[in-house]
Amino acid sequence: MFIPRLTPVAATVALLACGGGEQGFGNNEQNTNVDEGTGGMEISPAALVIEDVDYEQQISGSGVFTISSIGEGTLRLYDVALSSTGGGVLYMTPNDDDINLAAGASRDFTVVATLTEYGKVSGAVRIQSNDGDQQLVEVPVTVYPVGWEEPDDSGAADSGR
Repeated sequence: MFIPRLTPVAATVALLACGGGEQGFGNNEQNTNVDEGTGGMEISPAALVIEDVDYEQQISGSGVFTISSIGEGTLRLYDVALSSTGGGVLYMTPNDDDINLAAGASRDFTVVATLTEYGKVSGAVRIQSNDGDQQLVEVPVTVYPVGWEEPDDSGAADSGR
């Protein structure tokens, strides 16, 4: 019977190929970073209002909203970004792709507004998370210039017919 003789390199390759067990840190099947509990969030305020933005002097205004982790596990924020800039009026500093908030932790987010003309502007912030009840939330943002008064909606232009 003929038995092939393997070189030391071929023998090492053969042993590695036949070994089905763990070869190092990368083959660990057990996930050691599993969240316990579920993530939950609270957003305050539910609608952001930025008032008294000085259009004439080109002075920006800003508003802050807070996201708090109120669940039993880590709250993962996959995206916190403007979904509507109000025609370029709103700006928000980009954040990390994923933000993880431990239970009880919170984080502030700032939205800046620079008016390009005199008038009320509306936009929105989109929040995507691992909160089972609120996976996708839009926070409305409204901007008012200095001295803004809502137009009178009395129907004076209506002929009364």
